[in-house]
Amino acid sequence: MGFKRVLAGGAVLEASLTEQRVQLQQQRRRGPAHGRFKMVLKDKRSVTAAVIEKDGRVLLARRAPGRRLGGLWEFPGGSVEPGESPEAGLRRELREELDLCAEVGALLGSEDVPRTGAGPDLRILFYSVTADTAGIALRDHDRVEWVRVSDIGRYELVPADRAFVCRRYGSARFAPRRSLGRTGFKASILGIGDVADRRIPAGTLADTVRRAMDAGLNVVDTAPSYEDGYSEEIVGMALHGRREGMFVIDKVDHFNRPVGPQVEGSLKRLGLDHADAFVFHGVSSMDDWKKLLEPGGGMEQLAACVESGKARFKGISSHHPDVLCDAVSAGLCDLVLFPVGAFADMRYVEAVLPLARRNGVGTVCFKTFGAGKLVGDTEGYNQPLKARPRGKISSGGGAAAPVLPHLSVEECISYTLTCDPDVTLLGLSFPSEQDAAFAAAAAFRPLTARAMAGIRRRAAEAVEGKGGIWWNPPEPRT
Repeated sequence: MGFKRVLAGGAVLEASLTEQRVQLQQQRRRGPAHGRFKMVLKDKRSVTAAVIEKDGRVLLARRAPGRRLGGLWEFPGGSVEPGESPEAGLRRELREELDLCAEVGALLGSEDVPRTGAGPDLRILFYSVTADTAGIALRDHDRVEWVRVSDIGRYELVPADRAFVCRRYGSARFAPRRSLGRTGFKASILGIGDVADRRIPAGTLADTVRRAMDAGLNVVDTAPSYEDGYSEEIVGMALHGRREGMFVIDKVDHFNRPVGPQVEGSLKRLGLDHADAFVFHGVSSMDDWKKLLEPGGGMEQLAACVESGKARFKGISSHHPDVLCDAVSAGLCDLVLFPVGAFADMRYVEAVLPLARRNGVGTVCFKTFGAGKLVGDTEGYNQPLKARPRGKISSGGGAAAPVLPHLSVEECISYTLTCDPDVTLLGLSFPSEQDAAFAAAAAFRPLTARAMAGIRRRAAEAVEGKGGIWWNPPEPRT
């Protein structure tokens, strides 16, 4: 489906009628052209994809290197020619691309792929297909595989196919996307935030973490102060037998206490001999940061933990852009954690993110939902509209529909993903929350500047009267 399946920021290859006539004449002399490189009329927007399933597996094809979106996996197919039905076009494309004689069945779903800055250019139609695949011949692809549905998350799909997988198989699947700064770890676009809630059995919450891991999320964040160590215990249970391939971030809560014993306590609760990263938790004043930098202070002690093998990397989390900029510039942090969302200080995006990228520092961001204030009638983490209690309380998974101004899950996630941190942490304690968030992320398309500004305006309305915004620094005094 090549040039006709340009996704997320590509432009449909257009040609004049004269150019198409020349191409068709050349094609007749050369023999059949293959689906991904045939020109498309401006008004022909239909593209087809074959979902070939057998014994719990589905056939995926990998686009050959050197071609547009080379190296990504997809459901094979291609464009619909003028005068063709979608079914006839799909049969022809499969014959040309893979030498398959196929029977096209029911329409399973569709995905719209917009051109940047305009409405949809393509509509991809996914059909159930049966075919004898014994004699596949590769032309536009360099590999095909029968993939277990449960393993689709291990394959990096073209975006529209990833969105279809979410709808077809019930959960989004996320492949590792890019390196988390200089750590070299290739991280998923979403990470697993805190799920701890002592009202829920640890085993149930560990299953929720594993469910996110099954969807391809490979970064998990925890801290000793999340439900007094309960979060670390849950993460440890979830990682039992599945530690490989996961990036575990834990925290040092107390700046004025020796670091080593805190790290050892966390590792004991996790049941691990090391975490991938330990970060100082909530370094949100310049005074705290400067104390950590003192000779023999926290950063030196944490570096010693890295040297001893109890952690691989170090950093800080912070609710202050100035602290983050200073920490990144100091060269002592491998990663930083900070808020990015529709009601987060713009300096996090405009100053901290680009500075971290330039310095090779990984960025792991939180507060996509503004502690729940952006999507619900709460002062934070499903607490009623009264003074916020200490500690994190789960969002509940079954809250009533909000009455006050609010944003949708899709708007919140699209906003943060458009800002493009390395990893967006989501603290999702219930499968229903996961399903909604994963579906939104799988269907994500970058927002325009105008759309982002509109969401920020509505976010300001959504947080009105819902208590303090502790993740933004205080307004400077005039």
